[in-house]
Amino acid sequence: MSYIQKSLLWGAAIIAFALIGAFGPVENETFKSMFFMLPVLAWATIGQRRSCLPCPISRTGEKP
Repeated sequence: MSYIQKSLLWGAAIIAFALIGAFGPVENETFKSMFFMLPVLAWATIGQRRSCLPCPISRTGEKP
């Protein structure tokens, strides 16, 4: 999946959970904690695993 597809999927999940929390049978404390955790989980799964900048230390541990 591309980053855009993952972002759209997480966005839809967050909106759906917000609607369920507003109109559904979700307890208030559960809703509050999950409403803050869903964006954190989205950031953790969508975010890149590597830095944008080149590493100043080579793979051998010595500076170039």
